[in-house]
Amino acid sequence: MNNTARKIETRPQVEAVTITPSMALDWLKTNTHNRKARKAHVARLANEMVKGNWQLNGETIKFDTWGRLIDGQHRLMAIIEASQPITMHVCTGLAADSDVFATIDVGLNRSAGSVLAMNGIKYANEIAAGIAFMKQTFGNSTNTLKVTNADTLQTYLANPEKWQKVAAIASQNEIREIVRKPVFSVWLWDALDVSEPQAVDFVEMFRTGANLEINHPVLTLRKSLIAKIENVNNVKFRFLQYHKLCTAWNAWRDGRKLKRIPATNLPINTRIKLH
Repeated sequence: MNNTARKIETRPQVEAVTITPSMALDWLKTNTHNRKARKAHVARLANEMVKGNWQLNGETIKFDTWGRLIDGQHRLMAIIEASQPITMHVCTGLAADSDVFATIDVGLNRSAGSVLAMNGIKYANEIAAGIAFMKQTFGNSTNTLKVTNADTLQTYLANPEKWQKVAAIASQNEIREIVRKPVFSVWLWDALDVSEPQAVDFVEMFRTGANLEINHPVLTLRKSLIAKIENVNNVKFRFLQYHKLCTAWNAWRDGRKLKRIPATNLPINTRIKLH
């Protein structure tokens, strides 16, 4: 696109174009009507490009008949941030004097769970949520990080049998009524690595709560999870549940009694080590 304001009297056309960072910079100069850019979204897109996950999927960079950019600013900014050319479909010649802009991006974004389900994966939503929480515990800041659909699918495909096992257990009614499924999934994932037989035993005790003596770590855990917590946001709430699970597991493995589960000031991105 050139930067000269000259109305193009043609029908909309679409072609695949390899867009270099310098081209993206020039095209962004025509960006006069787009919403304010979201830096975090640009960073996510750039990360996907650098990792080689970007694919032609029918989405277009859009220009109106005056050559003005009306959709695609985040993708163009991501090309610049990734410092590499990316091939995308580009649509030119969209009507400038209509309601075209108001119809852009009105559809719902496809969730990671939907992507897994489209690949025929059982427990798709449960697994996607578990992977998202797992990625949070690997974060480099206290902010929650959005996991891309491509990352979610790749993580699942790296160990599908284990994810199916974890999701099936976490989805049992007796368990999901007490603890969030993503939280339980991440704890169980690590517990299976420590000792699968003991993880199975711990799950059964946690599921039923039967025949547990006072101050037994699992009984203390169940009571703590059932107790109400006031004025805690969803992200913090999930991490507190995760901390309680890990604390009870470690105490049980050590053969210790647990009268109560102490509070924690750990950042929400902490992956707690099980032993």
